[in-house]
Amino acid sequence: ELGYAALKEELGYSMIWSRRTLPVQALTCFLKMAKFAKKKPGLAKVCEELKPMGEPREKAMMNLVASICYASYFTHSTFLNVLGIVKAVEITLEYGIGQNTGLGFTSFGLLLIAIREDFDLALEFAQVGLRLGELVPSRHGATMYNGYTYVLHWKMPLQSCLEPLHQAYILSMRAGDAP
Repeated sequence: ELGYAALKEELGYSMIWSRRTLPVQALTCFLKMAKFAKKKPGLAKVCEELKPMGEPREKAMMNLVASICYASYFTHSTFLNVLGIVKAVEITLEYGIGQNTGLGFTSFGLLLIAIREDFDLALEFAQVGLRLGELVPSRHGATMYNGYTYVLHWKMPLQSCLEPLHQAYILSMRAGDAP
């Protein structure tokens, strides 16, 4: 509740229409983003042109959405988690690269597999997420872990995922961000 209030009242960003419509909103937003990405080939090129978030307001929005997303994952609030992931990608595309951008993109890849079984688009999101994650060293280990554990192994030989997973573990431990 506090996170929603801070997003809406302090930052002017409305994440949820209403609790009653949350499942519809989460799936609608997910499908819109998937359709947008499918229609717009060259997601990697679009993301290469992104600049780091500059405004404290934008950074705070991304961090609050990510915090809500984490909390929803651990409390099994599936639709809120889906919505949080989609919102992280939307915020990135609108305002630029933030601390949780790479993780948002690799998580969206996971959703593409789980909901639509779109392995090719999921691979594209995971690869973009990994590239964007390199720009945020404190979260790169978690981004790598997410990408290789949940997405990339579907399209790459498993053997080729093992070394990056080990590297993700090392980076995460060094950053204090254990996956």
